[in-house]
Amino acid sequence: MIRADLDEMWQDTMLAQFHDCLPGTTIKTVVLDNLEIYSKRGAQARELIGKALEVLVSSSSEVTIIDPLRLSRNEVYDHNGELKWLRTDNGLGSFVDDKSLISPKLEQKDEGWTISNSRFSLTISNGRISSIYDTIAKRELIAPGPGCNDGGLMIYEDLPLNYDAWDAEIYHLKCGSVVTFEKVYAKKDGGLRQTLVAEASFGDSKAILEISLDALEEGNEGQPSIKVKAKVDWHEKHKFLKCES
Repeated sequence: MIRADLDEMWQDTMLAQFHDCLPGTTIKTVVLDNLEIYSKRGAQARELIGKALEVLVSSSSEVTIIDPLRLSRNEVYDHNGELKWLRTDNGLGSFVDDKSLISPKLEQKDEGWTISNSRFSLTISNGRISSIYDTIAKRELIAPGPGCNDGGLMIYEDLPLNYDAWDAEIYHLKCGSVVTFEKVYAKKDGGLRQTLVAEASFGDSKAILEISLDALEEGNEGQPSIKVKAKVDWHEKHKFLKCES
């Protein structure tokens, strides 16, 4: 029975990921059908996952983390609003108290805000990302590009020759304008993570970026990535919003 359920869920999911459905270029009726499919099949999937977890995990008060990608992880994880150090191996893991962690730092200076850990240092000054320095490779990662010399948001004209929903013409790269962050401030995350919040407005739209660096183990073990969360309230027409670095 489970195999039949999985087959039905898989077939419906593939139908809802037809190439017109994914970018939202379908008609309203198709969108409503897709929403119904995802609601129904999502509930089925959660029920099956719950049953599988009951078999895999014993009933105890200890939290067990299951990663469906089955990757080995050593990283900061947000567990119900509390930051903890997560360690997994072959898909199963738990939260640990690692004494070797090196916490990230956050500083405000005259030239702007800087967040850094033992791998990266990122600076926002004059409303733009002015520097991302890799302390291991000993090199600057921000390089001048089309239309700007620093990192951050860019607005480009989107006026294709034929089809609005599909075409992106190469000449749009010459029609860009820089968007500056009007407000930058620190978010209180705790010792394992430091976050800068950058707010920008353009036209009738707004964007909020949360840029974070996490603690790392001694020797830079773990996933030394720069995390960016973007929330965009979009009301523009015939325009692209991109993040350049």
